[in-house]
Amino acid sequence: MRFEWTVGEADAGRRLDRFLLRKLAEPLGELPPSHIQRMLRRGDVKLNGRKGSGNDRIKAGDVVVAHHSAPSGKGARSEADIPAAPAAVGASPRERSDGAGQRPADYQGPSIEILHEREGLVVVDKPAGVTCDHGEGGRPGLLAWADRRWAEAIERGDARPAAPHRLDTGTTGTVAIGLTAAALERFRRAQSESRIHKLYRVLVWGRPPAERFESTVPLRRLPHARRHEPKVVPAEDGTAHTRFHRIAGNEDVSLLEAEPLTGRTHQIRAHCLALGLPVVGDPRYGDAGRDRRAGLDAFLDHQLLHAVELVVDDPHWGLRVHAPLPGEFSRALRLVGLHAE
Repeated sequence: MRFEWTVGEADAGRRLDRFLLRKLAEPLGELPPSHIQRMLRRGDVKLNGRKGSGNDRIKAGDVVVAHHSAPSGKGARSEADIPAAPAAVGASPRERSDGAGQRPADYQGPSIEILHEREGLVVVDKPAGVTCDHGEGGRPGLLAWADRRWAEAIERGDARPAAPHRLDTGTTGTVAIGLTAAALERFRRAQSESRIHKLYRVLVWGRPPAERFESTVPLRRLPHARRHEPKVVPAEDGTAHTRFHRIAGNEDVSLLEAEPLTGRTHQIRAHCLALGLPVVGDPRYGDAGRDRRAGLDAFLDHQLLHAVELVVDDPHWGLRVHAPLPGEFSRALRLVGLHAE
């Protein structure tokens, strides 16, 4: 079978072998990387008319042609079993697949505000209740929203939204979305070089022993935690590091600024609980009795943890994006006698 694609902006900067893995998964199903490498070695892939190499970096406008022969032997798929290659270069959000199955096309959830958009990088203010995927599990998904928001660019092959980092479903605030391969690679490189900085606001029950303090308690995941039990607990070894600053509070409650220096699952929430400072409203790491006695359970169904600031220390982007506290967070502050935001 012969396949031909014209590279769009969404894939500019991607390696040719990774481009082929994704594009061939749409008509053929998921293929092992070794199969792609064999095609490249045999000369079955041409990039702008010449033999392609797996580590070639493709550009917008490049033409990729691949000749694929179904492998013989047990489990091989005949060409009759393989759907025809799509006629268009791009695919609609409803038809797009990442090799793991169909992605939902629609988004039905709260409105999402775009805080920053430049050269393939978008930063949004994620509301509570929205997942950072395509909405698997029945909740509204941030990437399903992005598929709808940039549907025309996706059709042209100029965008393919992906999330290079995530927030928990109940956590609000700044989240980045990469629309192109180049933007995702730049963001992820900055992450690996510790040039992405995140600041959070978190409301906790209790008063810490100092205005500024840290937690380096190692954390481990529990494989079978129930819905209202901690999923992450202290461990004997490992690395997890969070800096805290108490910016407001009274004898009962504290508003903290938290800066995670590592990226463990539920890190801020688990560290707060380990310090004896349960997060207000948190179904896993909070104190439901205190929430109830303060009247917070009447309107609050998620943890008061908000990603207030995202900083990308990058000479190309160089951005600092701020997300104001959501309404329920401000309401809870007033209810417990605090007014700092």
